[in-house]
Amino acid sequence: DTFNYFEDLGHSIKRKIARLAEQYEIDKERDKSWIETTLLIDYIESYPGEFNHFIGKVEGKVQERLLRNEKFVELIPKIFKNYEPFVDYDTEMFYKDKIKHSERIRKKINDIDKAVFEEKIREWNDPGDIGDLLEALKEIGYQRLDEIEVDKNI
Repeated sequence: DTFNYFEDLGHSIKRKIARLAEQYEIDKERDKSWIETTLLIDYIESYPGEFNHFIGKVEGKVQERLLRNEKFVELIPKIFKNYEPFVDYDTEMFYKDKIKHSERIRKKINDIDKAVFEEKIREWNDPGDIGDLLEALKEIGYQRLDEIEVDKNI
């Protein structure tokens, strides 16, 4: 009986993950690591402010799958509204090298009101963090970059 309980527990968890994968429109045939992709998207949706704390450590193939996933693309405004400074070089490169090549994601970023970025700049004290954000927005091609007001006292 104990074995059956644990076997059923594992199976029910996998079924829940499979339902999430369907909800997030993950192609289980094309994405061999669909469970990993599903769990990452679910985590990002729940904790968008944590995104910059882990995306640089995620394997490149998984990053590419995220960038192609429609649910992830929909989460871009939420990620940027909860945006935290880069924690490492790999995170910075994710924005500068990977995001800028996705037309759909660049469009989502360009739809974000410049006030979101101005608020981040006001909240942050480190000029390096502010510079990294502005540089990433430039690399991505944020169309209202020149309109963002930066306090002259930075």
